[in-house]
Amino acid sequence: MDEVEKYKLQVKAMRKIISKYADEINSFEVKSIPELKAFVNPVEPSVKKIVENLKADFEKKTGKPYSEENLNKLSFAAFHFVSSLDVIGVDLPVSFWFTPSDVIELGAADAFDRAIFLCSLLVNIGAEAKVHVLEVEKALRHPVVLMQSDKVYLL
Repeated sequence: MDEVEKYKLQVKAMRKIISKYADEINSFEVKSIPELKAFVNPVEPSVKKIVENLKADFEKKTGKPYSEENLNKLSFAAFHFVSSLDVIGVDLPVSFWFTPSDVIELGAADAFDRAIFLCSLLVNIGAEAKVHVLEVEKALRHPVVLMQSDKVYLL
């Protein structure tokens, strides 16, 4: 059996295990929208480390120390960092949520985890930001991050 076939077999086995325990997993993982928004955690160690790195990159590029006057530029850098993550579109019979450290470890996240992660980064750097969940189509929801900047909300 070659490596690709081994990988396919592992995926098939994991999918079967996850399906078998889907009810138990979902009992812990299903979240309401308010519970989901509570996942925004600007003081989580992974979030703090990313913000430190973004500030260091800013200082290296500009030759100036970071200050709150540069909040919009750092917010844009945080947006680009999160946008650079791979998108996970896993079709599993369970709900799942990744912490910021999970997202960093995987280098990937789904739309909800990306929004929570971005909002956590923005709040850590001092921005007023919130995650909103929009109903795009019947029962289809999508998160967006709103950030206040100069009295205007940006999407």
